[in-house]
Amino acid sequence: MGLDSVELLMEFEKHFNIEISDKDASEINTVQEMVECISKYLNISDQGESLKDTIFKKIKAVFHDYKYADSTFSYSDKIFTFLSINEEESWLKISVEINIPFFIPIPKNDRFSKIFKNRFERLHTDTNSITVEQFTTAICAQNHEKLIDKENIKSKFEILISVIGITTDKLGINIFDIHPSKNFINDLGMS
Repeated sequence: MGLDSVELLMEFEKHFNIEISDKDASEINTVQEMVECISKYLNISDQGESLKDTIFKKIKAVFHDYKYADSTFSYSDKIFTFLSINEEESWLKISVEINIPFFIPIPKNDRFSKIFKNRFERLHTDTNSITVEQFTTAICAQNHEKLIDKENIKSKFEILISVIGITTDKLGINIFDIHPSKNFINDLGMS
């Protein structure tokens, strides 16, 4: 394991108050494998996506109320087909309405990229491919400390969004680039 990997593993151990064995750590390659390992140590088997569903319902209601989308708005839809990524005031209004702050991905060529350089410098995801589900998960991950009682983790989804949030905070990787199937070294550039 490289320095990035060791430091990130230590952050996960600290956050979840666990100690992952060297053997288990050596078998972790993907975000999902990290979630499964932490779940094992915390004895959690429930997938429990009720938090994600709650946030999705709030987003859906706001999109419907402001007529950005109709009632067919679903997890598989591409979020930025309903509202352009450049509609900054509208995104801020949505954040206020759902009472959860969030960042939207800013393309590298955008005039705001210099302001958010550290947060978005390594954006690899095509913003046009981001689904409502990915967007909802990202909002949860950006707010994992606010949304989850880390002393009372209830589901693998809560572990997932904490892992994504911690990875983003510690490595500066864009939150929209981190998915369960992503390999920490090959896809996220860790050493």
